[in-house]
Amino acid sequence: MSTIVFNRGAKLDGIANGGDLATGTFERAMQWFSDNWPDDVAWPDDVSRPAPHKEAA
Repeated sequence: MSTIVFNRGAKLDGIANGGDLATGTFERAMQWFSDNWPDDVAWPDDVSRPAPHKEAA
């Protein structure tokens, strides 16, 4: 998942080990999830969702 979303295979491992994300990296990841979220699954109510782009990645 880390490679697909962040284009860095070890990014999620780094976060799990106390690393951090830049704001832009977080926003790109949220956009990726919004663009690729399955139509038949509800987006979590307590998470702000960026408007999905017409063409998903």
